[in-house]
Amino acid sequence: MDIAAVRQLAELAESNPKPLGTVGLECRYPVVALALKEILKEQADVYEQTGQPPETEEPSCIVLCSDDRDVASEVRRLGISNPQAAILVFDMRDDAWLVQKALQAGARGFLHAGMYPEQILHTIRQVSEGKAVVPEELLERPLSEKQEEPARPDPTALTSRQRQILGLVCEGLSNAQIAKRLFLTESTVKQHLRATYKLLKVRNRVQAVKLLEGK
Repeated sequence: MDIAAVRQLAELAESNPKPLGTVGLECRYPVVALALKEILKEQADVYEQTGQPPETEEPSCIVLCSDDRDVASEVRRLGISNPQAAILVFDMRDDAWLVQKALQAGARGFLHAGMYPEQILHTIRQVSEGKAVVPEELLERPLSEKQEEPARPDPTALTSRQRQILGLVCEGLSNAQIAKRLFLTESTVKQHLRATYKLLKVRNRVQAVKLLEGK
């Protein structure tokens, strides 16, 4: 194929924009981001929110991957900075409470890891066309219905030893350093921390510290 033919193909591609236009992606999980880009690559021009959007076209929608941050605040932030774009929330599970909070904050749709690629594309297409896509379990009750928020973990439920170890974690000490200071085995420290995480309903030491510091 000569250079002229390549240029003609490039010009043809530019004159035929992808069906879903431009889609923004805000995701802190590299594997999830790669998967979503792969699903969307034939249907949309995807750019990550950390970069600059294409100058030629505003995004029709933005996919927000939720994490331990306040999803309602994140949806409102994106809505303010991108008033022309519909916001979709992606989560690893189909969490009805999280969906409710996201929709109340202004999200137009919800995606989760249990969906097939064609379902994700269909949802993004509908949202890009101005439709709101609500999971079936939420259709059984009014969206205005106030949901009871999950009870916040209570640090006072920890034992004195668990609080002592968690306090040292907050100081930045490793498990080995904690064990040496308290004259315990590292295995014992790990056991206490696992029990602490379970009581506080967190996954790791970073989340435990954030909870203890009220962040």
